[in-house]
Amino acid sequence: VLTKGEVPMMRIVAELMIAANAAVAEKIVGQGVGQGVGRGAFVRRHPPPRPEGFDELRVLMKRAGVSLDASDGAALANSLVSAISKATSDKVSDNVSDNKRSIGGRRRSARAVAAATDALFRGVATRAMSEARYCVAGVEGSDTSHYGLALTLYTHFTSPIRRYADVVVHRQLMDAVT
Repeated sequence: VLTKGEVPMMRIVAELMIAANAAVAEKIVGQGVGQGVGRGAFVRRHPPPRPEGFDELRVLMKRAGVSLDASDGAALANSLVSAISKATSDKVSDNVSDNKRSIGGRRRSARAVAAATDALFRGVATRAMSEARYCVAGVEGSDTSHYGLALTLYTHFTSPIRRYADVVVHRQLMDAVT
C-alpha cells in the first residue's frame, strides 16, 4: 500500500484555494447578487462547536501544559499549535535517545512522534466541530461566519467539476462582475 505524503506545495495550494473562496464570497455578498427571493449569495456557514465538545481536547491540552482558547477558529488554531509544539518538544526532549523514542515497544523517530502528536490533537479537535452547511447570505437570522477557517464569509468556488455548489457560485460571480 502506497501512502500519499503531504508536500509543502499542497499546503500552499490549499491556502490559495481558501483565499480564492473567501474573496469570491466577499464579492458576491458585497455585490448583492440576485437580490430577488431565493437568489441570495450562496455561502458556507460553520457554526462554533458546543463548548462541551471540547472536553476531551481540554484534558489533552492540560496534560501538555497549555490552556484551550476556542473563542474563535483562529484562537483554536493557535492553541493547537502551542499544545502540539509543547507536547512534542517535552516528550522528545525527555524521552529521545539518539533521535529515537520507544512508543508501544517500537522505536520511533522524533519526526514520527511529532506527526503522531499532531494527528492526535487535530483529530480530537475535528471531532468536536459541528458540520459546515450552505446558507443564503442576507437571510434574516443567517450567520455566515466560518468558525473552522476563522472567516466572516466563505463559499465553495474552486472545484466546479466536483461540486454543484461551486457551479452555482460561479454563476453568481459572473452576475456580480457583469
